[in-house]
Amino acid sequence: MNAESFYIILSGIPWTIAITVGAFAFGALLGIPLCAMKVSRSWVLRYLATAVILTFRSVPPIVCLFFLYFGIGSGYLQVGP
Repeated sequence: MNAESFYIILSGIPWTIAITVGAFAFGALLGIPLCAMKVSRSWVLRYLATAVILTFRSVPPIVCLFFLYFGIGSGYLQVGP
């Protein structure tokens, strides 16, 4: 590994940190209301939260990425590889 490769890898660290923080914030924004629904007294909210959680648990992340890239990326939002 030469110095140029090392600097290229180092230049990706801010992107990695930004994506990690963004994913954490997005997960918290979705997770906190689902958690509140899951412990709610309303059986409708509990079952709805359970259905959403079990659905997203059973879908592999690569399928979500394919949906974003080929579904949304091909029409409304131009996404590069």
